[in-house]
Amino acid sequence: MNTLVKHILLGTLIAPLVAPGALAQTAMTGEQIKAAVSGKSYDFAGQYNGVMEFGADGSASLTLRIGTKRTGSWQVKGNEFCSTWQGETEQCATWTSESGGTIKTSKGFTLTPK
Repeated sequence: MNTLVKHILLGTLIAPLVAPGALAQTAMTGEQIKAAVSGKSYDFAGQYNGVMEFGADGSASLTLRIGTKRTGSWQVKGNEFCSTWQGETEQCATWTSESGGTIKTSKGFTLTPK
């Protein structure tokens, strides 16, 4: 059996043992992102920590744990969540749904519903 085939077979046998939580994650569609965000608030953690609030009208605000407040806007493009915060350029990310309504972003943030 060639080496590549052995690695593929070994990977398929070991992957579920190494990362069982990864199987529970689901990439969100644009419609799912809109439903999850519009008019909702989340605690967020990652490079920064705080609270984000998303208006149904596309407005957004965040309050960092250190007290800094910012405003911005959000929209969905395809299956990505895109936000623009004051003084910054637009950033887009894919979102993954986890149990309990928690969301992980491709930018390294975890959002937990308030």
